[in-house]
Amino acid sequence: MTSKATMDIAIQAYVDARIAESERRSHSECEALRETFDLRLRALFDLIEKAERLLEIRLAGLNEWREQNKQQTAKHATKQELEAGLGILRATYDGRLKVIEALLVSMILIVIGGYLVHIGIGG
Repeated sequence: MTSKATMDIAIQAYVDARIAESERRSHSECEALRETFDLRLRALFDLIEKAERLLEIRLAGLNEWREQNKQQTAKHATKQELEAGLGILRATYDGRLKVIEALLVSMILIVIGGYLVHIGIGG
């Protein structure tokens, strides 16, 4: 028969072995989790860096578009300038139309006068 002291030592050794095994398993599980989280964190940082690069490219394109738009806007006439130019064109057109009307009236009078002379009524 084994003595109580021997049994206590055997139980203590068994418990110590189980605790050590549990600690090793916990430690290895923690290491595996840490490695998994490290990989995921690195992947997230990589995605963030990629998103930042893409955003910089997009913003650079947007800034270039804004600059081109600014340059084109500077080349275009304003509404007031267009209205002033249109007013000048209308005045010019109206003036030329009056000259043409006067010429047509003169030509009609000349033709009528020539016809009257031809038929012997005028002249």
